[in-house]
Amino acid sequence: MATSDAVVNPELSDLNQFNVGKPSADKWQIPPPQILLNLLMASSTLSLPSASLPFHGISKYLPIEGLAAFNKVTAELLLGADNPVIKQQRVATVQGLSGTGSLRLAAALIERYFPGAKVLISSPTWGNHKNIFNDARVPWSEYRYYDPKTVGLDFEGMIVGIKAAREGSFVLLHGCAQQSNRYRSNP
Repeated sequence: MATSDAVVNPELSDLNQFNVGKPSADKWQIPPPQILLNLLMASSTLSLPSASLPFHGISKYLPIEGLAAFNKVTAELLLGADNPVIKQQRVATVQGLSGTGSLRLAAALIERYFPGAKVLISSPTWGNHKNIFNDARVPWSEYRYYDPKTVGLDFEGMIVGIKAAREGSFVLLHGCAQQSNRYRSNP
């Protein structure tokens, strides 16, 4: 990830540069999975049955579609818990391994079930995003996302680009602080 020092937000971690080797003062070491699990289970913001979590005495592996409770709250967050499509059970969700794995699943789904559909990818984006869709033979184009003058989100440009997309297009949105420019779109 190429980002100038002036753009770097010190409150965000550069998740592209994990150091899993020897800890040092200037590198962040990824905590072991059990520590992360303990933090998750102690969290008061996520209430999941402990038996459904991986590495908790039941199984090392989740079902192929992922953690059902996570998938349910994800759909409710995206669409609204009272959305008719959720109540009619017409929503399918899967949990993928990493952003790259999830994008590869999305690309395969688009290529198989929506042939010819285009994906709109933000500019800038991560270096592998275009390659993932190219590999799946899914056409893509870019929409404006980042404004270097304000070092922030180009919301108007983003909306113009999305509205100009042809019907049936898919839009890849960066929904977390892992954006390729390290700009956090929420305060």
